[in-house]
Amino acid sequence: MDSDRDVSPFVTDKAGKPLAKNPLKDPRVRKAISKAINRPAMVEKVMEGEAVPSGQLVPEFLFGATKNLKVEAYDPEGAKKLLAEAGYPDGFGLTIHAPNNRYVNDAKIAQAVAQMLSRIGIDTKVVAMPSATYFTQATDLKFSFMLLGWSTGTGEASSSSEGAADDVQPRQGFRHREPRPLFERQGRRADRGRARDRRRRQARGAACSARPSLRSTTPASSRCTSRSTSGRRATASPTCRAPTRTRWRGSSSRPERK
Repeated sequence: MDSDRDVSPFVTDKAGKPLAKNPLKDPRVRKAISKAINRPAMVEKVMEGEAVPSGQLVPEFLFGATKNLKVEAYDPEGAKKLLAEAGYPDGFGLTIHAPNNRYVNDAKIAQAVAQMLSRIGIDTKVVAMPSATYFTQATDLKFSFMLLGWSTGTGEASSSSEGAADDVQPRQGFRHREPRPLFERQGRRADRGRARDRRRRQARGAACSARPSLRSTTPASSRCTSRSTSGRRATASPTCRAPTRTRWRGSSSRPERK
């Protein structure tokens, strides 16, 4: 989600006119959006049971994952209350951008989320496009709310975690600075064991709690490759990085082309 720019290109009022103030900057709005997503229903209906609900960017068995990040409970009434507290009792307009040929059911996931957000008063449209077009525009951060997929190639949490907290160039407008020192400290240390794991879990919690991105589901196709290396049933992310796990962001770092 675009949680930094004062004015976001695809956030409007209910009549479709640009808003002078970006509601996605308000943590209550981001929390409301998360509460509006029915992750178990998405797993059952959209992914046909071949996914698991996700509360963080990496599966729970990876080094650096934290048990403190739970899957957000579906609570549409609570979401409406948070929108009202934030000054949007009638909601606003939003466009979700997504690829339609990159991730498992990517466009269908975007459509499902749009329907769920519309039920709490956020009138949501979906624009899905081929990945070659999508990632060119996503890299330039031309969207307000977008679907991305992210997996970790290192077998632990640092690569995807740092992406969630990375600064970008000022012209791009997306920044999320608070967790960055935590990742720098854990990245400089070469020690292993409990201390390192604790730092990574702390850094992940700081990055995810501010909700610059939302985690929804982890496709089963992401889990297959982990079984042979870990010996455990994987719940890895595609994001949405899925991010591969499904993740929603307006991005605090440049998305990776795949």
